[in-house]
Amino acid sequence: MDDRRSELRRLLHRRRRVRLLAVCVGAAVVCGVVAAVLAPKVMVGGVAAPSGAGDRSADARRHDAAAPRAHTVLLGLSDRLGLDPREVRHNALRWQTLGPADREVFFQRYWRLGDLEPAEGDRLIAQYEALRRLPEDRQAQLRRQARDLRDFLANLSPQDQAVLAGAPEEERAAKILELLERSRGQ
Repeated sequence: MDDRRSELRRLLHRRRRVRLLAVCVGAAVVCGVVAAVLAPKVMVGGVAAPSGAGDRSADARRHDAAAPRAHTVLLGLSDRLGLDPREVRHNALRWQTLGPADREVFFQRYWRLGDLEPAEGDRLIAQYEALRRLPEDRQAQLRRQARDLRDFLANLSPQDQAVLAGAPEEERAAKILELLERSRGQ
């Protein structure tokens, strides 16, 4: 009789261990799913911090070295811009497809916006809101013009780029218009 009781006790202990293991695995899966769903909304661009010091790339270490900024609080651009959930989701999916170099470009733009004076940042956000109120075809035209202007400026000679970089804002705009007219005339 004693052997049967000890055998029963061993079986019950084994079942408890299996159930406990199943509960732990289930909890880990649920936590992983919640983290995957919430991470893009909680963190900047959905980039999670690396798990260990050995996993950190040179870009991550360089980014951390530049991290102590006056505005350590996230800018909350999604709330300020009034993005709808579809736009937020689209941005999160697009972020996952970007490479490290492209992500760094967006990080730099983000921190540049955070470094602006509050009045200047508010002015830029107001301009963006005005752009979003325009009809879709006008928005597309303005984006195309901005892309063409960016390409034009990138293809300028180093001398012209140096002159533009050192000029005040109004002179720079006048010089860009002059260069555009000259290039279209040729």
